[in-house]
Parts: sequence; C-alpha cells; structure tokens
Amino acid sequence: MIFTLNFDPAVFKYISSAISPTAPETAMLQVNDEQTSAGKLGALMRSTTPFAKGKSTVMTADFQVLPGAAAGEHKFTFSSKPAIQSVSTIKAVLVEAAYVPGTVRIAKAR
Repeated sequence: MIFTLNFDPAVFKYISSAISPTAPETAMLQVNDEQTSAGKLGALMRSTTPFAKGKSTVMTADFQVLPGAAAGEHKFTFSSKPAIQSVSTIKAVLVEAAYVPGTVRIAKAR
C-alpha cells in the first residue's frame, strides 16, 4: 500500500507516524517525511501477510496545530505525489481501493 497524505503546512506540523496495531504482525511502515514542509507525507506499507479486507485504520499520523492557525475546517486528502497511491496483493496484483479524505476542525484561532 502506497499513498501521499496532503495537509496544510501553514496549519499543521507533522510530528510522527505509526502503523496500526490491527495491521498484520509482519506489516512494516516506511514514511517519506522530506516534503512535510510542503504539506506532503508519503507512506509505504508492506507485509507478507494480507491486511484484512474492508475498511480499517492502517496507520496513524500525529500533527501539531501551529500557533496562529486559522479556526475552521482543514482538509487532509490523498494524492499520488510523491508516492503514487496504490494497493496490491502479496503477489503485486493491483486491487481497487478508496482513499477517503478527512477534515479536522479547529474551534478557535491559536
């Protein structure tokens, strides 16, 4: 599984990532945090054991709300730059996947 998580770097500072505790025991996570100042976090997860089918959390990412961040709704989305989003089987056969964006709401300016 590969994807890029996009966020507003004027609002959030990337802190860290972790693979989900519900991931297979053989699963490993690698992150590319070289472009977080531009609001892009690349992630690669691989495993010799399949992940469970269906909706599930595959990783968590921690962010800090920056001082001066505007109140309101801020989107987290997915893209293919720099990491091309894809999901494949253990035998490298591509499978269909949905990348669902999310929103973080900041109640008042910091």
